[in-house]
Amino acid sequence: MAILFVLTLLVVFILFALAFDAGLWYFDHRTAQNQSEAAALAAVQELPDTDTTNATDAAKQWLTKNGSGPGEMSCLEYSDRNGDGKPDTARVCVRRDSPGIFAALSGITAVRVSAAATATVGPAGFATVVPWMPIAPDPDCNDIGMTCVVDLNEDGDTADPGEETCAFEDCPFGFNPNRLYSFKGESDEYAAGNLGSIRACGDGIDDYRECITGVDSKTGEPVISTGFEVGETVEVRTAPGNDGLNTCKALTELVSLNGETPPTNKCLDKTYPCDVASTPDALTGLDAEVIIALTAPGGLANSPACEHRKVVVPLGSRYTKPGTSDREVLGLAVFYIAGWDRTNPYKGESGTALAACGTAAGGATWPCGKVWGYLLFGQDPANRFLLDQISDDPNPFAPLLIALIE
Repeated sequence: MAILFVLTLLVVFILFALAFDAGLWYFDHRTAQNQSEAAALAAVQELPDTDTTNATDAAKQWLTKNGSGPGEMSCLEYSDRNGDGKPDTARVCVRRDSPGIFAALSGITAVRVSAAATATVGPAGFATVVPWMPIAPDPDCNDIGMTCVVDLNEDGDTADPGEETCAFEDCPFGFNPNRLYSFKGESDEYAAGNLGSIRACGDGIDDYRECITGVDSKTGEPVISTGFEVGETVEVRTAPGNDGLNTCKALTELVSLNGETPPTNKCLDKTYPCDVASTPDALTGLDAEVIIALTAPGGLANSPACEHRKVVVPLGSRYTKPGTSDREVLGLAVFYIAGWDRTNPYKGESGTALAACGTAAGGATWPCGKVWGYLLFGQDPANRFLLDQISDDPNPFAPLLIALIE
């Protein structure tokens, strides 16, 4: 009996030792997986970019922060998923020896654990939006009849004479990011149907206002607009009603809810901290100097206090077929709301390089519309907008979405 007990105890001890060490090794593998995923996600925060130096530094920093020792990163690879010449995908591998406790009695001092993760970043192909739709001047950027002066290198300089181009990569969908655009306005040639209003939350005037504020006026609960996907069709609102006054009231409430003024839903003829003094060229609408200041590191577009001004809008075609008011979603874009018409009869403001939108301007002026603002490159929208589905379509205006794909 004693001999059998000792033999049985030995078997039990071996099984316990195996389970204990295997559990440690599995836990270490899970830790290595978490470390590789965190590093991959940190790396793509710095992408897409032709220079991966910052991405590499970010991956190494996050491995260290999560307890991975020197030399444990066995791979760091970048790839260009959409073929635009800028790496947008990062793969990180972690490999190390995980020591055994009881296994050492059998001569197994350690086992090799490894993990890998791949993350990618790209333009969102689906998002909730505000109920406006700027119409693309030229979806294919073949010949939009205007000079495209674009600086994609973000060095603060416009293109030199002879370097202007209307290629898609410089003027996506025909939009010039150095130009002031109307979301909505009677004189805006790029507004969808009925002065730019679309069915994003419904057709009623309350639906329209709550879609702008993002808050139910009766319950105070968040309002999430209809999500639109690139390629689908959007209906233009058939009953815009008194949109001028209600647009003004809704935007006044939006900024009030976000701390720019004491809470109110009245349309107030005043200025707010996140307003931008838009001074477009009277002929072309170009406003490059204002945009540079807006998007600078200390600019309003990068201020947490003005985050609510960054909204998602669908960029639309002129029509899906003749005789209809429906529009196809060509892409999604992030706009900064620079200002809006706050003076009755709310028919749309105008401005020039000498007189900002919303002020009296004599002579030839640029039509700012009822709501105006600027396209933003690579900017995240306000938190109330939901993003999904990374798109392969080249669209630098779309909010970026990061996801683990392996």
